Amino acid sequence: MDCDGCNEYSPHGNVFSILFVENRIPPLREPRLRFRRSRVMRQDLKGLGILVLVIVLLAIPTTQFRTVQAAATPFLRSSAWNYAYPADSVGCVLSGVVSGDLLFVTVQSANVQQSSMAVMDSANNVYGYFSNWGAAYGMGEAYAQSVSTGAVTISVSVPNGGAGLSVFCYDIAGVMTTVSTSSGSGFGSGFGAGLVSVSPFGITPNSFVVAQYVNSGPATANFTAESGFTLTPGTPIASTSPSSHGNTVGAEYGVVNSSSTNCPITNSFAGNAAQGWGGNCFAFAPDTSTPPSGFYPGVPILNPSNGNVYVPFYGSNLMQVISGSTNSVVASIAIPSSGGRTPILNPSDGNI
Repeated sequence: MDCDGCNEYSPHGNVFSILFVENRIPPLREPRLRFRRSRVMRQDLKGLGILVLVIVLLAIPTTQFRTVQAAATPFLRSSAWNYAYPADSVGCVLSGVVSGDLLFVTVQSANVQQSSMAVMDSANNVYGYFSNWGAAYGMGEAYAQSVSTGAVTISVSVPNGGAGLSVFCYDIAGVMTTVSTSSGSGFGSGFGAGLVSVSPFGITPNSFVVAQYVNSGPATANFTAESGFTLTPGTPIASTSPSSHGNTVGAEYGVVNSSSTNCPITNSFAGNAAQGWGGNCFAFAPDTSTPPSGFYPGVPILNPSNGNVYVPFYGSNLMQVISGSTNSVVASIAIPSSGGRTPILNPSDGNI
């Protein structure tokens, strides 16, 4: 009797076969040994099959299993505004700032042309700058990611004194320092109430958007925020220096969940006097400091000048900056999809 097939029988068949053999001839050891070997071989093959399946699954590109973790919705934690004349500096105070928040400052200089601005604060944050002093009627902007928690006193200075300086300050939570911007300007008379806007521009959906507009002329303007936006407290700031040619400054903000915007606002003033207007708009991308699940960190790059480490995430549009002194993420930078590329440090200027 061939016991190689015993493993295929039902339990009752197995018992019957074994009893039948024992009644006829002395029990043979070899078939039982062969039976045991067969079972071991089957177990080995089963284990090998599982191993092959695991290898196949690991070989499948991870993009097929990737899930994206949505970023939290940005929000305005607080804002402040101020006006000074005649002045070469103006300040504001933001209370309740949280480390990692974005501080955004806009200033408009009335009647005195400026070419630059400098921003300092009580937390020693380092600011980046935008400006469109001429085309957008004397406006400049600055931003920084706060390194401290608590009240922050901000001071804005310009090189040419005697100006009327209007300032809006924002404490924005849940955004990165990645910014898109656009501007617009126009001229007319007897607007009554008209919709003005900057040139449409692309943004990251769910961005926090801030727009600032200025009317340059003798009539005081009023502003009405459009759908999805809220007027910034302090709007309008009316410059009276001089009254025959003052400026009126207004601002609005909102979270825009689309891929583009033109930051519209309704601009109105009385009379038929000639009025020019200009506007700047800024969109800060939502924070994605927690990498999307399924993306893997690439080769980190050390900046020896400041000890920071830059880590791209393959296949995503995110690079994190890790402080060498605090061992924590201090910034998240949106970049084109990194694919499998490794960032390169330029030692001459420290740029990535």
